[in-house]
Amino acid sequence: MGKKLLLVFSVVISTFLSGLSQNITSYVQKQLDNYFTSKGIKFDHHTIYEFNVNQQQKLVYAITELNMMEAQRKDQAFISIFVFEKNQNKWTETLKKIDYYKDGSFGQFALGEGEIELISLKNGEFVFYYEQIRDSLDGSAKAWLYIFGYKKGQLYRSKILIGETNESTQAVAQNPKLYYSWEAEDFHFEGNTLQNLYLVLNIKEIKGASAQEIKKVKKIKVNFKP
Repeated sequence: MGKKLLLVFSVVISTFLSGLSQNITSYVQKQLDNYFTSKGIKFDHHTIYEFNVNQQQKLVYAITELNMMEAQRKDQAFISIFVFEKNQNKWTETLKKIDYYKDGSFGQFALGEGEIELISLKNGEFVFYYEQIRDSLDGSAKAWLYIFGYKKGQLYRSKILIGETNESTQAVAQNPKLYYSWEAEDFHFEGNTLQNLYLVLNIKEIKGASAQEIKKVKKIKVNFKP
């Protein structure tokens, strides 16, 4: 199942945060250092990604990876998310979610440039998302779209399945008629607020030993949760 490469818009920030003599990335670095040190969590480093949502909003997405002394923990990485908005020519922090969620399978997934996409909506709302493929022990695989929404200082998230296959399973090896695979060859969003946002998938589906392709379109309501 092919993994679609998403475009990323990264910017270098030289403006000051609320008048402090440090840029946004340095500010986030210090916040993360203080938080994980205070919790007694030994970390290796933070990888900080800074994105320009629009002229008035900036998103910071940070991954904190644990060092070898914490290798016995099931959580290999911690995700933190910040949002900054420009007010009277100064950047003000409007969202800080340190240790927002964990992912025990981060050893299989390294977020990098080209993997996050942002969409600016109405009234200061925006979404950002990335795609991740997860393999199962039985040889099957699923592709998920992780979607995050920002609205008035609050962060929401959703997860939607955008592809699945049993191609490498033992069952298919024994009986090719059981083979199935479907994936979103491309997708886009419709709507201009978090409340009325839809994901539209252009799907290619293959079933059985004949591997005949079926094309269809699927429209899914994006249901956000805190």
